[in-house]
Amino acid sequence: MRSATKELKSESSRIVDNPAYSEAAARLEALRPKLEEAKKRHFILTERSGSVVKRAFSGGRGVLPHMTDAVFDDMARKVATNNGDIPDSLMHRLRFDAPKATFPDENDTETFNTVADAARRVELLARAVAVQERAVVAIKKIAIAAVCESTQSARSRIAREVADAVLQLAAKLREENELIAGLREQDKSIPDILRPQPFPIALLSTDVIRWLAAVLEISEAEVQARIASIQ
Repeated sequence: MRSATKELKSESSRIVDNPAYSEAAARLEALRPKLEEAKKRHFILTERSGSVVKRAFSGGRGVLPHMTDAVFDDMARKVATNNGDIPDSLMHRLRFDAPKATFPDENDTETFNTVADAARRVELLARAVAVQERAVVAIKKIAIAAVCESTQSARSRIAREVADAVLQLAAKLREENELIAGLREQDKSIPDILRPQPFPIALLSTDVIRWLAAVLEISEAEVQARIASIQ
């Protein structure tokens, strides 16, 4: 007879073997270092910029165009699908529609635009990571459901066998409890002297009764009646 563990392994699928989940998770892992790299570049460019440009950004000047979350998410998905590589067309779109900034010194304008582009990359990659994280969670739920479904047959059989064993043990414990109760009536110290001592736990807790009822598809009262009927 095969062990329950081997049977479950042979009949079940694994989350990591789900192609959609594996692909989504790999894509997320590819995005994260791209985001960190973009953050570092943005930091370096900001530090190297002059005081005029730094003041412009410290004032909360935006670098992204006005758009809905749905539009930005769609752009982020394209980046995620491209494993973090941002197409020039997306950067051009963000750059073209974003608020413009000009300074008396053309060098400051050029520096601002460079730093702004770096900031846009960070924003877009961060959104791509967030979008991909949501996708991974959603796909993982589907993969988990598939794993549960693939093990349902074996799991149900094993649970039923466990339930039957618990019922038999509960019946035997009822006999022991009746014996111990009779001895305790003579002197309450007797159970402490017995070797082996009485069974150390209350087997039929509320949770166990509820579990047995669910496995056997009967009411909790019927579980109690079935235990009482076992000889």
